[in-house]
Amino acid sequence: MSKDIKNKKLIKYLYKFQNAENINHIKSILNKNLLYFSSPKKFNDPFDCSTLFSFEGANEDDFRTFYYNIIKFNEPSFDDVRIKQEVESIINSGDHKNHEKLLCARNDVLTFIEPEIKKKGILCLSEKNDDILMWSHYGNKHSGICLEFDKKIIHRTDFTCRRIN
Repeated sequence: MSKDIKNKKLIKYLYKFQNAENINHIKSILNKNLLYFSSPKKFNDPFDCSTLFSFEGANEDDFRTFYYNIIKFNEPSFDDVRIKQEVESIINSGDHKNHEKLLCARNDVLTFIEPEIKKKGILCLSEKNDDILMWSHYGNKHSGICLEFDKKIIHRTDFTCRRIN
């Protein structure tokens, strides 16, 4: 058995730290199985969910993926073959390394990503129930509660659950 498989921690539960003062909110979670997905606009960190990216360290395949997605979004009538042809044309011309054209492409992406992010809600969960910082910030300075959710049930719902580092 490989070292990675032996050391891989299987996560069975995810945790939500809550302020215990809002009893109606807690009742809706426990009694009605309702979860609240916060708007990123209401987060206390202005950089949460902001779209910041660069092309530093990007390789040719990274650029192919980037331009593939832009063309697919901007040209919905193009089939997969046509999109790949357009991408290869960009790569072969060297335009993918042109600073001004990259800035334009990046701005195009921000134009359609930013409004989509603002429409979404986010549920923040933790893999740990004993994190001091989480208790301090989200567990009302250690006087709140921590709710435990079965990860299998969370993954069966109609939203995407992803680990964020």
